[in-house]
Amino acid sequence: MRASLLRLDWASMALATCLVACGDDSVAEPTPLALEDFAGAHKAAMCGYLARCGIVADADACDALTVHDRGVLQSVVSVGVGELGFDPAAAKACLAAIDAQGCDGGALVPRALREACDGVFTQRLGEGEPCYHPSQCAGLDASCEGSCVDACCAGVCKLTALIALGAACDESVACAAGGWCKFDAMGVGTCAAQVGAGEVCENAAACTPGNACDPESGRCFKQAASGGACNPDLAADGCEALAEICDPVTSTCVALPGVGAPCATNALFVDGVCAPWATCRDGSCVAWPVEGEPCASGACAAPASGALPASLGCGAMDTCERVPSAPVCAD
Repeated sequence: MRASLLRLDWASMALATCLVACGDDSVAEPTPLALEDFAGAHKAAMCGYLARCGIVADADACDALTVHDRGVLQSVVSVGVGELGFDPAAAKACLAAIDAQGCDGGALVPRALREACDGVFTQRLGEGEPCYHPSQCAGLDASCEGSCVDACCAGVCKLTALIALGAACDESVACAAGGWCKFDAMGVGTCAAQVGAGEVCENAAACTPGNACDPESGRCFKQAASGGACNPDLAADGCEALAEICDPVTSTCVALPGVGAPCATNALFVDGVCAPWATCRDGSCVAWPVEGEPCASGACAAPASGALPASLGCGAMDTCERVPSAPVCAD
């Protein structure tokens, strides 16, 4: 399978779209979302979500410090060469789901959100077919075995299904909804049902969403909503919302502090913690280093924006540098 690296000029593609669609302003009906516009719209929606939930300082900072989702870019290219299809209605529904996504829950990109966007690209590849990225393969949990991130290494699609409750599991594949991979003393994993508040737990994964595991009592407890009462003496995450902490002074869930504020502490964060877009240093929240500055514990700006790839990385000289954009590939 012969591949070439494609570097997409999104500005030129958007201009070409406008030359076609913007010439006649007499049509009042809204135009469907164009394929060329989806990657930019997806990134903007994700940055809005991350800013709304306190994961990044604001949407502009997110845009500057992250790049487009590689899976989205690869899928767009695959549509362009006729390998995949594109559903404009599903694309709009995906963006609407991102805009409506709340900040509660332990996952930065919850499975329900991934499911809402799973239908954007259609006619995806089947088991054993050649691929460059899992996004080309059919199914939310598919993988592209043998592919690589920094070059056009062709892999093959592996359509992995979620593991049913009671079946053997490991950390490479998720259990079905409502389950977690429980390991016995011999290290053998089995998908077990998650439990609710008051039930015995081994770790946070054993508790149903909205609950956490108290390591002292060994039982799940209900996490508090934003502004709700919580127990800062628990060595567990007492707050359900992302980027919040159980404040030891007010015993309520509050937003993590940003740059310039003292680091927050409680029984879980004894060494101090800040909003994900800041880092705790000598008791104060400071900005993560940017391009040209020394790395902070091996990280640079936007280290917690895992919903989108960061544009900066810690280089060989322990200095923050621009990360080369990952290629998108086609035959």
